[in-house]
Amino acid sequence: MQANPDKIYIEVSWEYRPQTLRQCTESFLTFLQKLAAYQPDFFSTWYEEKETIEETRQNPIQFTYAWVKNTFSPTDKEDELPVFNYFTRYTNGQKFPETMMIEASLGVGMDIAPNSCMIELPRKGPSYDFYKKPSHLLTLMKMMIAYWDPRYIEIYNYKQAMELPLELPLSDKKLLQIIEQSFYT
Repeated sequence: MQANPDKIYIEVSWEYRPQTLRQCTESFLTFLQKLAAYQPDFFSTWYEEKETIEETRQNPIQFTYAWVKNTFSPTDKEDELPVFNYFTRYTNGQKFPETMMIEASLGVGMDIAPNSCMIELPRKGPSYDFYKKPSHLLTLMKMMIAYWDPRYIEIYNYKQAMELPLELPLSDKKLLQIIEQSFYT
């Protein structure tokens, strides 16, 4: 695994968990709502990614079932399983290095690729200042683990990448050590 020098992000992933479009939409919408309740300053305003920042800022995400479903698939029926997966990506509408993104690849029922949810953190700005505190990053990681019940958590920063199987007992203390080693060295 090689770290992308322009990104700092956390991704949780899990294998075989086939889900219909309805199930994927409901689970991702609920996760977005939980994030917004947890930290409204950073997670309550998302935009559908477009070609330019100006176009992006004209497409705010509405936290409704219909909106999220249409970003996964405007044409599939709600009770259909995906051919491969249902994928969507939202951004906070800021330019790099203040960009924050969230993406989900859900409904995968094959061993070809995992299901996943990723949150890309900014490299500058108020949300960066907040998440550079290990305890805040730990809370976000624990939220992702508790909600998605993943098999792996992947932590990337501009220097390195680290993938951890979640079968190991990862205490808060161990997760904080990992955060400090991977993000703040």
